[in-house]
Amino acid sequence: TPVNQNPTTSLTAPTNNSTVCFGTSINLSANANDTDGSIAKVDFYNGNTLIGTDNSSPYTFTYIPSSVGSLSLRTVATDNSGGVGNSTT
Repeated sequence: TPVNQNPTTSLTAPTNNSTVCFGTSINLSANANDTDGSIAKVDFYNGNTLIGTDNSSPYTFTYIPSSVGSLSLRTVATDNSGGVGNSTT
């Protein structure tokens, strides 16, 4: 029985250490790949808080932060077999 390989994902925008004014929307985008299946969804997180999901490529989400401060953005890709891959923060 073949073992499902987890997908890979990376946050491609915004770039690390980007600065935006409070109340301004941030366009998030991600790459996601699965070598033995397909990507079912990409979730976008700020820290441990889910802020959005995209079910089709290109994987994007527009986010307006609700407070001032640094963000810890990351993505989590889920494949068609339930495998999960995480980006760096």
